[in-house]
Parts: sequence; C-alpha cells; structure tokens
Amino acid sequence: MTVTGTSYGLGWEFVISATDSASFDSGVWTFQAIASKSGGDDVTLYRGRFEVDASMSYTGSTPGPFDDRTTAQVDLASVTDAIRQIILNKASEYTIGDRTFKYADLSELRRRESQLKAEVVREKKADMIANGKGDPHKYFVRF
Repeated sequence: MTVTGTSYGLGWEFVISATDSASFDSGVWTFQAIASKSGGDDVTLYRGRFEVDASMSYTGSTPGPFDDRTTAQVDLASVTDAIRQIILNKASEYTIGDRTFKYADLSELRRRESQLKAEVVREKKADMIANGKGDPHKYFVRF
C-alpha cells in the first residue's frame, strides 16, 4: 500500500484511511518512508515497525472473550496456577496450555515462574518506553 504524506508543521503527516486499515491483520507490520522525485532516485528516509492490535469489534448478539495478554503473561498465569495446584492439592499432575505434566519438581516450576516474571517486566518496560511514558526503572533527582 502506498500512502502520500502532506506537509505538517516542520515535518510530514501520513494518514491511513479506515478503509485501507480495515484489512490489516493483527501483528507486527513494517513500513518505510521514501522520498521520491519525478525523474530522480528514491531515497529511503526511515524504516520502522508498528503493531496492529486484534479488533475488539464483534458480529452477532453477544461479544466473546477477548484476551490481549502476551504469550509470556499467559504462560506466567499457567505456571503460577500449576504451582498453586501442587501446593494446595498436593497434586502430582498439572496442565499448562494443552500439555500435561506429571511428577514435576516444584523448584523447576519456580525457576520457570521467575523467568516468565522477568520477561513480563521487560515487555511492560518496553511498552512504557514505546508509548512515551519513559523508563520505569530510571529515577531522576534534582538538587
């Protein structure tokens, strides 16, 4: 798809119409900004990525469930639930997603839980930075 930019302040503005963006599948998309002049060479000014979220619109009379958690967040919830089942029920079998495990070591689950927690924190930090909210782990002090 080609989108033509218009002058906006000291830069350019690009608008993708609702009709054009309606066909976008959810996921990560890439783009490049190219300056072109008739009879001249094209110059690539910028390349980038953006993420298209799944649509929350629905058809029918009743909306279905919508889960916008990342894979790491879903896995973390499953591992935490498995740990809880083992501790509360003294279970020797648990399920994560569509896989069933038997006689697993609780320390192995704790290690995986720790890995997933770190991954979720990294995702949230990257999301905050990408949305212009800054790095939540940097503190600035003025004297």
